[in-house]
Amino acid sequence: MRVHACACPECKRLLSELKLVRNVLGNLKEYSPRATYKLELSNCLQHAMRKPSRRLWARSLALGITIVVVLVFLLWSAQP
Repeated sequence: MRVHACACPECKRLLSELKLVRNVLGNLKEYSPRATYKLELSNCLQHAMRKPSRRLWARSLALGITIVVVLVFLLWSAQP
């Protein structure tokens, strides 16, 4: 693979660009958000996990109804 990347002009250019991106990202300073942001984010996530999602409930109901309708249709059409 390395031999191909060195011989192929397009792959060589792409590999060079990837190395450049890797070096730039490697030189970035580590960022740490403020403690208040971390606390607010944590509280928000905990609140979201406690509150049941109405969309999930509606999807489950729709799926259940669909399954029942399909089963009724299959059983009804299977009768002689």
